[in-house]
Amino acid sequence: MGLFERELEAAELRKELRSLREGGRAVTVTGDAGSGKTALLAAVLGPEPTGLTGDASTTGPRVLRGLCDPLGTPRPLGPIRDLLGRRSTSDVTSDVEARLLELVGPEPTAVIIEDAQWIDAASVEALRFLVRRIERLPLLLVITYRDADVSLGHALLPLLGEIARSEHATQITLGPLSAEAVRAIVGDSGLDADRVHELTGGNPFFVTEIARHPGERLPPTVRDAVIASTFGLARDDIELLQLIAAAPDALDDRLLPHLHIDVPTLRRLESTGLLVRTRRGVAFRHELARLAIVEGTAAGTRRMHHAAILEAFVALGSSDHAVPRTTPSQPATRTPASVTRGWPLRTRRGRDRTPRRSPSSRWPWRGSSRRSRREPSCSSS
Repeated sequence: MGLFERELEAAELRKELRSLREGGRAVTVTGDAGSGKTALLAAVLGPEPTGLTGDASTTGPRVLRGLCDPLGTPRPLGPIRDLLGRRSTSDVTSDVEARLLELVGPEPTAVIIEDAQWIDAASVEALRFLVRRIERLPLLLVITYRDADVSLGHALLPLLGEIARSEHATQITLGPLSAEAVRAIVGDSGLDADRVHELTGGNPFFVTEIARHPGERLPPTVRDAVIASTFGLARDDIELLQLIAAAPDALDDRLLPHLHIDVPTLRRLESTGLLVRTRRGVAFRHELARLAIVEGTAAGTRRMHHAAILEAFVALGSSDHAVPRTTPSQPATRTPASVTRGWPLRTRRGRDRTPRRSPSSRWPWRGSSRRSRREPSCSSS
């Protein structure tokens, strides 16, 4: 569907390429998952394969790529092995710095290290060696990573610090798309572009997939990408992630102790890249990601989560009258009576009167005349 609102970033990257013969440069490209880092590089440098097959062309430098993989234990020198075209570490670990200098040689070369949030420490040291000498090399070193995934103690930080201290470095940050760009992507598909922008947060991947699957409640590619982010979490942590997803706007920080979410647990959950800290509390970075987690939660479990949040508010002594309206109209039977008395959809006999959904409300992108906060609509009327 093309590259939207990345003209300035692409121009900056092309400018760095043009200055290659004057001296090397290091460029970091950061952004959330799905923000278009790979698409930007493909638009400027071309979708070349990894390793030594990226030969020089008559129109630009040779392009080499090294990939970092989301493994429980990062593979030693993984991206460096991609660059050198080696399958084992035995012939890479010895004199790796000299091999990298030989690889670059006198020919203008662009070296791309993708998804460096999963990099190993040995690769970081090898790349730091290049950065310290980059002004004397015909090298454009491009590091892409998800900045939200790099916190204190991360293996990538020494390399980022080396680049930050260099006078031959540039940072490119990819932000979310504007509502105007979302309208251009959605086109005449019948989707409500403003609602799509609101639910996706302008994430290019989410927006593009919704535009490709306008008739589906949740595109399977989006669901699979979100669920894959939870790989490696223990079952208890996944249940806590589902609990946070039960809070539509954010889970108030004051509730965390009452819900048994401590700092180490929160850090593990934030490592998925799905969560963000806001002034309101812990929230999902994108509403669409929250919906994917909610859809993967059994209905009975969702009721238990809503009840737990309500009980935490009661234990906190909250007098927020909006609390009942942020939860479903069917609380669990153990929800405190002090809360359920304020529930607008309960009868005097205590039976739930849940309004029926219209057929269009089964689809997040298909609207009705009355929009619900929990069942957002993205279709234009």
